[in-house]
Amino acid sequence: MKKLIFFYLLVLISYTGFTQEKSVKEHWKPLLAQEGLAQYFSGIFESLGIQIEETNEQLTILHKTDHFEIVDGINETDVDYSVKLKMENIKNMSAHGADGKIDPYESYRIMSVLFTPLTNLHWKILI
Repeated sequence: MKKLIFFYLLVLISYTGFTQEKSVKEHWKPLLAQEGLAQYFSGIFESLGIQIEETNEQLTILHKTDHFEIVDGINETDVDYSVKLKMENIKNMSAHGADGKIDPYESYRIMSVLFTPLTNLHWKILI
């Protein structure tokens, strides 16, 4: 009977969304000290605000020449850009940067996710 109750609780937890999702910090922690990634983003941003759609988590990514730092919250007046992302985007970017290099395909995917919302906003302002 105890095994049946335990199994039922596991099924209930998995179907009701109580499973703990990794945070952005946890996903990106292995990438923060990768100098190759820091070089790739050199000149693109110094401070990037990110809001996660599903969790409303807000972070600022600081580009520090040869590494990155993640700070909780977004100060809109201090960031170069601020974008809304989905956890799927965070996971994909983690996979793209896992080897410390960004190939042309990964570059296209990353830039389209980061900067498409900004270009859409720009066009809305002009129209």
